[in-house]
Order: sequence, then structure tokens, then C-alpha cells
Amino acid sequence: MKLPLILLASAATAKIPPYRNQTCDRALLQEATSRYIAAQSTGQPQWLSALLSENATLIENNAESSIPESLVLTQPLAIAHARHIYDTVACASFSELVSLAPGPGYQIGTQLRLDAGTGKITKIDSVVTGAGDLYFNTTHALHYLLREGWAPIAPPDRDARATIQAAARCVLRVLQQRLHDRAVGGAL
Repeated sequence: MKLPLILLASAATAKIPPYRNQTCDRALLQEATSRYIAAQSTGQPQWLSALLSENATLIENNAESSIPESLVLTQPLAIAHARHIYDTVACASFSELVSLAPGPGYQIGTQLRLDAGTGKITKIDSVVTGAGDLYFNTTHALHYLLREGWAPIAPPDRDARATIQAAARCVLRVLQQRLHDRAVGGAL
């Protein structure tokens, strides 16, 4: 009986990283994202230097890293697909990248967090999938990504920001619970 209570308590106390709403300019987010893409496509992280905070954090696949130890930021990638979302309210951008070369390629999702006051990148958080990852196939992924429609949603049809955030928190909690259950189940 204690195990379900422990699981319930840990799920209830699971924290979603707090970020203050720091409204920033869309042009700043676009510049930071363009610099990230330049760094990623050339394998030259110095493209980020002008906008990188002194104490910026680099996270790849949920592990803190440094730029010289990066899985992909220091190798030039031929980017076949890039899609970006800019969040001026949270002062963040999200980029979805597909690279078919070198080798079997990569699929990368990266969030850039900026400080609205300084205009500097404070966090680069990437999920990188490549050869050897479960069901990995960049050509297949690219085929479907290119078929997606990402036209702007008409204002009267848009959900409120709070609604979208609530849905995202629910998905995050489900994923956290599944990871937790798998860890506890594996330990038994």
C-alpha cells in the first residue's frame, strides 16, 4: 500500500522548471535562432559568442555539457529541414532540425532561453537523436515533417496560452510518471 502512496506523492511534488515570463522582442529571438543554426550548420559554436551569456548552460539529452564536449554543436551538419517557433512571452525559441549528413544524420530539437534584460542566451537545451536510437530514420522523419502544415492559426481559432500550457504540463506529468514507474518497476 505504501508504494502507490509514494508514487502519488512523488507525482504530486514533481516540479516543472519555473521560468519567469520575460517578454522579449521577436527580432532578438530570430537573431539568436539564426546564430544557433549558423553554429550548427558550420560546426563553429563561435557563431553564438555575441549572444551567449557568460554562465550559459548547454544541455544535450538531459545531461549538462560544455560546448567542446557537445554531441553535435561542434560538427558541421547539412540541415535539410528547420522549423522554428518563437515565444516572445517566455523569451524562448524552439527549433526542429533534420540533418541527413554526415552519416545517417540527426534529428534535433533545441530550445534557446534568453534573458530579456540582457538579450543573452542563458540556456541551450537539445534532444539529439541519431544512429542507434530506437526507430531512428532521418529520411522517413523528413518525409513526414515536410508534409506537416504549420500555417498560422487564425486568432479566433487559437487556444489561450494558459490552455496550451496546461495541456503541456499534463503531457509532461504523464511522461514523468511513466519514467518514474519504469525506474521503480525496474528496481523491484
